[in-house]
Amino acid sequence: MSFVWLLGIATIAGLALRPRVASRFPLLFRTQQLLIGSTLAVLAGWSLKLDAQLGATVAVVILAEWSVLLAARLTGQGVLTGVAAHANAGFWSLPATSFLVPAALPVAVANSTLGMLRGAPALAWLRASSPQAQSARSGVLDFAPAIGLGVGWLAGRGFAPPIWAGSVLDAFARFIGVYGAFLVAAAMPSRWPDRTAWRSTLPSLIVRFALPSLVILAVAALGVTLSPLVWVLCLAPIPLNTLLLARVYELDAELAAAQLIATTAVALALLPVVALGVTA
Repeated sequence: MSFVWLLGIATIAGLALRPRVASRFPLLFRTQQLLIGSTLAVLAGWSLKLDAQLGATVAVVILAEWSVLLAARLTGQGVLTGVAAHANAGFWSLPATSFLVPAALPVAVANSTLGMLRGAPALAWLRASSPQAQSARSGVLDFAPAIGLGVGWLAGRGFAPPIWAGSVLDAFARFIGVYGAFLVAAAMPSRWPDRTAWRSTLPSLIVRFALPSLVILAVAALGVTLSPLVWVLCLAPIPLNTLLLARVYELDAELAAAQLIATTAVALALLPVVALGVTA
């Protein structure tokens, strides 16, 4: 309960301090990236374990997201529409999996961990779309979680993770959760998205829900046996980071906020259907 209170306090503080932190937002975001990359990502990669079944489920989710992301970029879609191919692998998928399919939680954890790496192509596209030139130093910070995950995974090939890794991961994840709540609130636009932003969310909804689902159905049609959990991981809203990245790279934060709200509403509406599918 104390953690929930901390999230609430961080959210209120972020909303209250929006005008003051606006000019420093890229620095605040990259501080988060550095903290994740230097500690959380390394330990997560070090502790990552994937057997064949877990690997297949996560691989199909990544295949769906990357193929839709590539198609969006090749067809000239806007960058925020294109990166909607990625699902929220943390704040949404982990609680949903814990509630609907508790036994499959390790799959969702692995999917969330690999999210630091699989989001790299979308991050590169966002950086390239910024009206401001992005330095190589900022690139190292922006990609720090993906780099840290890779370093940790390599370390795990030769050494067992330290016995304290689990407790440190849990504590650090809670800290990042509170800090992330502050950043999301601080990144929210000062006004409610207008009609143009809401109309522009329709392609994002197609990219987020319809196209990845078609990829998964196509894979299943080839005879690949997939866990029903794949739908929990796939039919999720966009990541919260989308709004943060729109702020950092000076893109359309109102559209990103509208996408976040719209995809969350659709994911909530689909949740009973997903629940029936995974428990049938």
